[in-house]
Amino acid sequence: DEIGQLSTAFNRMTSELDSAQRAMLRRHRELAALNAVANAVNAPAPLAETLERSLRALLDTLDLPAGWIFLLDGEQIQLTTWLGMPLEIGRREVATALHGCPCTIALTDKQSVVVVPLPERCPMREGKLNDAREIASHVTVPILARDHVLGVLGIASADTHTFSADEVNLLEAVGQQLGIAVENARLWDDLREKERVRGQLLEKVIVAQEEERKRIARELHDDTGQAITSLMVGLRAASDTSEPATRTRLDTLRDIAAQTLESVKHMARELRPALLDDLGLAAALERYVAGYRANFGLTVDLQMTGFHSNGRLSSEVELALYRIIQEALTNIAKHARAHNVSIVVERKACAVVGIVEDDGRGFDVRAILESAQDESKLGLHGMRERAELVGGRLQIESSPGAGSSVFVEIPI
Repeated sequence: DEIGQLSTAFNRMTSELDSAQRAMLRRHRELAALNAVANAVNAPAPLAETLERSLRALLDTLDLPAGWIFLLDGEQIQLTTWLGMPLEIGRREVATALHGCPCTIALTDKQSVVVVPLPERCPMREGKLNDAREIASHVTVPILARDHVLGVLGIASADTHTFSADEVNLLEAVGQQLGIAVENARLWDDLREKERVRGQLLEKVIVAQEEERKRIARELHDDTGQAITSLMVGLRAASDTSEPATRTRLDTLRDIAAQTLESVKHMARELRPALLDDLGLAAALERYVAGYRANFGLTVDLQMTGFHSNGRLSSEVELALYRIIQEALTNIAKHARAHNVSIVVERKACAVVGIVEDDGRGFDVRAILESAQDESKLGLHGMRERAELVGGRLQIESSPGAGSSVFVEIPI
């Protein structure tokens, strides 16, 4: 009859509405779980902390009691995160993970595994949850990145129900999120290690260069300089006892030798100024700037504060500052077409600051640094690397037509 048909239709509609509501709640829970894990993964933190926060967020959102994360390290599997169960169960899981455990399929075949009921060889049978309930079922999904297995994510339950396909799909999506986090963390670790090794190698190269500079400068000063001086003395003696015509030629040769001696001394100072080792940064820079003014005809203002009332800086910091300022002045002489240069070096309580400015034609800093051909970038990178090797930072500011400035700060 009509009432019966209406009742049947109403019951069907009620059932469909109830199913739709359950599906909506399930979908909402899945999205909440994915969002919680995404927030944990995207937060800046070490990998172990990221994995623990991700697992905790997943368990809290899905209202599940326990879970774990294993990561592969070569051929070995390592327990990384373990929540809701005694650690000893995890250690037994590691011991059996590659020896017949059903969860091995997640590692070898990249397939999720739902284990219910627990087989006799499953380590989960031998332990309980932290709340004393027994583990009745668990699911293990692979942690993947670019189709490579990096580990497994496992979730345990005290209920004997089989995890649904939707729940497994959700956990697989979480496994992919974790895979991206693990891969990114390892890439960053590799990059940091490469940077550390590169820094060590660069430091060794710079130390070797400075030692070689010192050796060559010493040989130029002691051996070559003395040889030229002896030659000049001999030419002078020969000139005093020679005929006028020969004396003129000998005096010319003596003048050439004197010029060569000055060039040798200049080369020795450029390679490694003795003043830097003997008297420190202030004296070495004052001497260098005086020669720079004479050689290039520029107006150079040098101001150094905080050096006379304090002890010397470490040799590494003095050398780094000297070379950075030297390179900056060399670049100005080569490229800037400047008339005036200002150098300020200030020693503060915790750092020493150096600023080199010029009124030259300027340049596009980014274009130079990104150029594959321009050799100028090597000098700019070299200054920055010298600063970083002693824990400092270097900033270069310039634009076409507006001069340039080099700022360096090194902690002391």
